[in-house]
Amino acid sequence: TDISVKTDKKVVTLSGFVESQAQAEQAVTVAKGVEGVSSVSDKLHVRNGSDKSVSGYAGDTATTSEIKAKLLADDIVPRHVKVETTEGVVQLSGTVESNAQSARAESIAKAVDGVKSVKNDLKVK
Repeated sequence: TDISVKTDKKVVTLSGFVESQAQAEQAVTVAKGVEGVSSVSDKLHVRNGSDKSVSGYAGDTATTSEIKAKLLADDIVPRHVKVETTEGVVQLSGTVESNAQSARAESIAKAVDGVKSVKNDLKVK
């Protein structure tokens, strides 16, 4: 699953590929639930292929999507923080301007349901 999240004037656009329609719907639901979001534009595509057991994977995808949406809605964290989730372990990477931005991104990620731990690989300029 590869979901790109963009925000412009309180409108969130989700694009990329998901494994099932259920994942697409979950991502849209999560994005709509973020404070300050007025609407969500769903440009997600379901990958072709068998609908294998994706429950764990779907959970990680939903977790990643929720964290990305919350980071985008935050005024402190820069927009280009990369988020990856594997079995509930979130990895944050990219570059930030300050330790405060790094700590804020980590605390946002830790507050999301389904997150077991956060590996903060953000580099401060």
